Amino acid sequence: MKTIFRAIAQKLKSDIAGVFVDFWNNQPAKQAENVLLTPAVFLEFADINFSYQSSGVQTASVKLNTHIVLECYSDSFEGAESQEQALVLYDFVEQVYLSLQGFSQDNFTALNRIALKTDSNYDNVLIFEISWEFIWIDNSKALAEASLYDTLTPDISVNP
Repeated sequence: MKTIFRAIAQKLKSDIAGVFVDFWNNQPAKQAENVLLTPAVFLEFADINFSYQSSGVQTASVKLNTHIVLECYSDSFEGAESQEQALVLYDFVEQVYLSLQGFSQDNFTALNRIALKTDSNYDNVLIFEISWEFIWIDNSKALAEASLYDTLTPDISVNP
């Protein structure tokens, strides 16, 4: 999971200037305890269902939620002087979509957006949650066993 988190975080940071990326831990609800850096994308690996493939290899169907956290002090109603500033939030959500849709690496298939919802239960903070699906190929057991085998195998090379 660490390599997937790092790959997604790096992709977002390279595509979107100034974005803060971290694990999701409902940070907006804890604003009094911690500074909330925005714009932010928090990653939550929500559902992971594994299937056995072969010795030491499993595939997993993964649901990833990206919590896009933005501050907004502008009005979005028609005629508001700050309407365009308020609607820029949707541009940021689209940037996240464009960055991650179809993104893949060697150990996971292309991310595919499956849902979008909004959470506006916070003062001047809006949260857009994009849900994604992808397949993770976890071969860590096979790699660990191969590494263990290598350390247990005596070096029988002959030096002339």
